[in-house]
Amino acid sequence: MTKKELRRVEVLSIALSGGLTNKEASEQLSVCVRQLIRIKKKFLQEGAQGLVHGNRGRNPVHAITDEVRGEVVRLFKERYYDFNISHFTEHLNERECISISRSSVSRILKLEGIRSKRSVNKKPKAHRPRQRKESSGMLWQTDASSHKWFGKDGDSEKLAHLKWYGAITLAEEECALNKGAYG
Repeated sequence: MTKKELRRVEVLSIALSGGLTNKEASEQLSVCVRQLIRIKKKFLQEGAQGLVHGNRGRNPVHAITDEVRGEVVRLFKERYYDFNISHFTEHLNERECISISRSSVSRILKLEGIRSKRSVNKKPKAHRPRQRKESSGMLWQTDASSHKWFGKDGDSEKLAHLKWYGAITLAEEECALNKGAYG
């Protein structure tokens, strides 16, 4: 018996001997009075074993047997090794007459260390991400276009700067100005 069930036996024994009222006993067991009366009735009829849950030690009716698990793994390894999990599940249901859900197949294969073909065949990214610079303002982005980025007239100070260094993006220049590099 669990600690919770042993505690119930102790409290119910005291309550049946008259040491506790139904309300006090129900508060100690964290159940309502109606539930306590039902538990007391079961305890009087069957004793301490009446407090043990009836499904303890039983496998669920819908549990997947070890034979089916083994068959799923064997079929995947031998015959359907190049299928993804969804396609494999469809073939199990249609051709092998094994009625099982996709999530169950996925769980069984995952426990065996078999990964989905999609995750195995994942293509690398087209472009690697650029390494970050140590501090802000170190990255210089250039633009060789002849557009007037700073309005019709243009700011003469910024235009002179652009003629000397090339077309630096406004964001980088502003970042450098905020740090006091051109101050």
